[in-house]
Amino acid sequence: MKRRVARVVIACGLVASVVDCGPTSTAGAPSSDGPTGSLSMALRTEMNGFAYRLRGAIFDISGPQAVTIRSDDDPDAVSIEVTLRIGDYQIRLADGWQLERSTPSGSFEAVVAQLASENPRTFTIQAGRSSPVSFQFRIPGTGTLDLSIQVIDESIADGGAGDGVAACIPDSRFDFTNGIDDDCDGLIDEDEVACDGQLDLQSMDPNDGARALGLCRTTSTGGGDWGVISARWTLPDGQNVPAQDQSQFHRGHGLLPDFGPAVSPRQGVRLLALSTGAARSSTQPGFVVPADQGLDKRFTSAAPAGFPLPAGACPMAGVPHDAAALELTLRVPLNAEGFSFDFDYYASDWPQFVCQAVNDVFAAIINPPPAGALAGNVVFDANQNPVSVNGVLGVCSCDGGACDGPRAQPCAHGEQLIGTGFEGHAATGWSTSRVPAVPGSIVTVRFLIYDSQDGNADSTVLLDNFRWLPLAGAT
Repeated sequence: MKRRVARVVIACGLVASVVDCGPTSTAGAPSSDGPTGSLSMALRTEMNGFAYRLRGAIFDISGPQAVTIRSDDDPDAVSIEVTLRIGDYQIRLADGWQLERSTPSGSFEAVVAQLASENPRTFTIQAGRSSPVSFQFRIPGTGTLDLSIQVIDESIADGGAGDGVAACIPDSRFDFTNGIDDDCDGLIDEDEVACDGQLDLQSMDPNDGARALGLCRTTSTGGGDWGVISARWTLPDGQNVPAQDQSQFHRGHGLLPDFGPAVSPRQGVRLLALSTGAARSSTQPGFVVPADQGLDKRFTSAAPAGFPLPAGACPMAGVPHDAAALELTLRVPLNAEGFSFDFDYYASDWPQFVCQAVNDVFAAIINPPPAGALAGNVVFDANQNPVSVNGVLGVCSCDGGACDGPRAQPCAHGEQLIGTGFEGHAATGWSTSRVPAVPGSIVTVRFLIYDSQDGNADSTVLLDNFRWLPLAGAT
C-alpha cells in the first residue's frame, strides 16, 4: 500500500527551503493515523558575508494538529522536526525572538531586526505540490532575510511492511547504481550522460563551471526537481564581482582538459580550475608562471564570514587578493543524503613561504553549514586542517628529493607536477570531500580561492567528480 507524506522545510535564508543538517531536536507527537509529514526547521543563513541565526523563537502551528516549536529547546540542535497531518495550517512567530549575526572571532552578536511580513502565515501540506511561505526580517541598512517554508511531497510506499522505502516521484530522485529504477523512467541504472564535452576552456558561463564538475541537470527554486538551481561567479564572501575587476577576475577560472600530462579529469573530459593567478597549465593559452611574482591581478575583496580560519601556530591569513569563486545553489534528490566532490590543491608558496600571513586560502563553504563545520568549510587535508601550504601536501618535487625552506620534507609523486607550472613546488594530490545534506533541501556551495595580503606566489585548485550520496542503507 501507499501512504502520502509531505515534508515541510522551514529555514532562515535568502532563498526558500535552505535546510541545515546535523543534530536534530524533535517536537510534537507523531500522528497515529492518516497521511502525515515531518516539519524540519533550520535557523541559520548567510548574507553579505555574515552568518545569521534566529534565537528565542517560538512558532505556534494550528490546523489539523496544534504544535508549538521552540528554537531553544535544544541549544545544541541545528534543526527541529515535528510530524504533521496533511491539511491547512497557520504558523505564528511569537514575540521575544532575536536575530544574531556572526563576528570575525566566530561568535555571534544580537542585531536590530524587524519582522517585515504578516504574522501569522498560512500554508498547506498537500500531496504533489510545493507551497512556499516565508517570514521576512528587515535589518536596517543591510537587507531582508526570509524565514522560508517549503512543502515538498514525499510519497512513501512501504508495501504494508512499514519499511519506509521511498516510492518513485518523477524528476525528484537520482538513479543510483543499485539494480533499482530510482527515478521512475523505466530504466535501471542507466549511465549518466556527461555534459562537458563541448565546453570552452575560457567560458565565462558559471553554468559551464557546474557542468565541468559533473552537474548537468538544472531546475528552479519553485520546483521539486533535483539539480542546479543557479550558478554564479562571486567573490569569497559571496558578493558580486565589481565591473572594474571582472576582466582580471575571469583569468582565475578555466575548464581544463587536463593539468599537465599526468593529471586528467576524474569524471567526463573537463575539470574546473580556480586560481589566484591564471587558471591554466603551462601548455594552455593564457598561462602565467605561478611562482615568485605570479599574476598579480590587483584587486581585493572581503573574507567570508568566520574567516580567516585558524592555521595552527602560523599567522592568520591577511586581506583576500586575486580571488576566484564559483557559487552553486542545488536541490538535493529525495533519495540522497549528501554529496561528494574531488579537489587537488597546488601551492607555489611551498617551500619558501610556508607559515606566513601571505599564504593562499582554498575553501568550500556550505550553507546551511553542516554540524561542526567551522565557518561552513568542508575541505581539509589528511590531518583535518584547512587546506593550505601549511598543511599536508602529498605531492612535491625538488632536486635531491628534499627542499630548502621552513618546511623541508621528503618528496613524492613529483611527476604529477610536470607541465603544470608548479614544478619544484607542491600539491595535495586528489582528495575527496563528503558533505551531508537533507534530502529534498536546497543547499549553496561556494568554492573559493584567494591570496592573502598580496597578489604574489599563486595557487590553483582543481575540482571535479561531483556525486550524490545515497541514503543510508541504499547500495
